[in-house]
Amino acid sequence: MRGRGVGLSPGPLRSLAAMLLAGAVAGSPPSAAREIPPAEPGATPDRSGAEVRSPATPQATSRPGAQRPRKPVVVDAIGDSITAGYVRSGDMAGHPAEFDPAGGYPGRLDALLDDRTLVRQRGAGGSTLASWTAEPRGKPADLEALLRSLWPDLPSTARPPRPRQTALSWTLDVDRPDVVILMLGVNDLWLDALAGGPPDARGAARGVARAATSARFRGRRVLVATLLPNERDPEGAIEEFNRRLCELEPDCIRLDRDFARSGGSALLGDEIHPSPAGHQVIAESMADALVAAGISHRRTPDPGGADAPARAGDGATGPDTPAAAH
Repeated sequence: MRGRGVGLSPGPLRSLAAMLLAGAVAGSPPSAAREIPPAEPGATPDRSGAEVRSPATPQATSRPGAQRPRKPVVVDAIGDSITAGYVRSGDMAGHPAEFDPAGGYPGRLDALLDDRTLVRQRGAGGSTLASWTAEPRGKPADLEALLRSLWPDLPSTARPPRPRQTALSWTLDVDRPDVVILMLGVNDLWLDALAGGPPDARGAARGVARAATSARFRGRRVLVATLLPNERDPEGAIEEFNRRLCELEPDCIRLDRDFARSGGSALLGDEIHPSPAGHQVIAESMADALVAAGISHRRTPDPGGADAPARAGDGATGPDTPAAAH
C-alpha cells in the first residue's frame, strides 16, 4: 500500500515478494500465532488458539444402527493477505498488522456453511503468483518448514515436498481438498507498477488461470475470484484483470461487483485490505457461489447461539490481542 515500505526500491521489493512464504515482509503473521495449544479430540484450533468443532473429526456414536457421518467437503482458500484475514497491513516503521478476529473471509465462510463443509485458510500475506507457483529456492524441507509455520493445522503425517515442488502443489497434496478457491493477482499488479511499468493485467489473469488448471489436477473443483476494488492500485488494471480472468474462467466469482454494491471503499480497513465487514461481504459471496455450484449448503444458525455467523460489524484487533485471527 502507498506510504508503507517506501524505503525499499522496486528490485528488493520484487525479491521479497518471491520469498514471501518465508515471512520476509512487513506484516507477516506474528510468531505467537504459531504457538497454538493442542485441541481436545473432536475439535481443531482456530487462528486465535480457541477450540472449535470441526466437521473433519465427527463425534463417534455407539447407537445401534447409527449412520456414520459423511466425510466433509474440504475447501482450501488459497491467496494472499486478504485470504490470511488482514484488516490493516504492517509496515517497515514497526506498525503491526491487524487481523479480522473472525478469521477473515475463510473463517466467516466456514461459519456460514453447514457442518458437511470445512474451510481451511491458506493465505500468505503479500504473496504473488510466483510465490505459489514458481519453483522454490532452497531445500524441500525448507519449503515444508515455512508453510507449516504459516499454517500449523497442516496435516502432520504428510510426506515432505518433492524436489522443485511448488508451494501450491505441496499444499494441495497435503490438504487433499475437494474444492479450491483461488484469489490471487493483486500484488502482481502492484509490483508491476512499483517497477515503473504498466500493470500486466493480462499476464496476471493468465497466471491465475494456469494455477487453476494445476489445482484441478486429480479432479479437484476450482473456483477463481475476481480482485476487489481498492484505493492502492489503478482501477483500470483491476477491471482489465477481472474481465480477462472471467473470459478464461467463465464461472468466476464476481467479488468485485458484490463488494462495490455492498459499499466499495467503505468496506476497506486500509487502502487494500477489507474491514471485518468487508470480509463478511466476501464470505457471503463465496457462500452463494458454493451453494449455487451444489458444493455446500448454508448453515441454519441458532439465533444468538454458538453457530450464529459472525456479525459483519465485528471489530478488528491487532496480533498482540488474544482474539487475533492469525
